[in-house]
Amino acid sequence: MDMIESNALSLGARVRRAPHIRWRREVDTVVLYDTKTREMNSLNHAGALVWELLDGTMTLEEIAQAVVEEFKADKTRVQPDVLKFVEKLQQLSYVESVG
Repeated sequence: MDMIESNALSLGARVRRAPHIRWRREVDTVVLYDTKTREMNSLNHAGALVWELLDGTMTLEEIAQAVVEEFKADKTRVQPDVLKFVEKLQQLSYVESVG
């Protein structure tokens, strides 16, 4: 199997939500609040699904597969999108790598 890699993360990585990020589910979105910067962001339905699964127990590949199944999407498009999305969350310090 080809391993898709991006700057700092690979599909085999496990990532969890940072403890200083507060969040809540609102219908098809998730609202995030950074207690350090006091910034708020919202995630669409796909982003919300990924966010909810970022508890450090699943690999990014497993999370991407959940997105594929939920949205009946193409795995070859979803995997790079999940990596890019989680890398952006990492740049914002919203998530942290596990182990």
